[in-house]
Amino acid sequence: MAHSHLDGSLNRRGSCIAFEADLPDSAAFAQWCRSTIAAHEPLTFCDEGMHGNVKLEMTTTVEELLHSFS
Repeated sequence: MAHSHLDGSLNRRGSCIAFEADLPDSAAFAQWCRSTIAAHEPLTFCDEGMHGNVKLEMTTTVEELLHSFS
């Protein structure tokens, strides 16, 4: 990643990708995940404590994700 090292894993059910990185890299990875997963599948980008979350749409930008968590 451009700013940090990203570590992550997919849970056994395939319903959660947990990852750690700085916010810009996390947002870019989340956007990439959204681009590879069918639009009808709901995705949410959230922080570790679930204090903030953003519904990921195909049109969601990295900038929107960064703004939501800054």
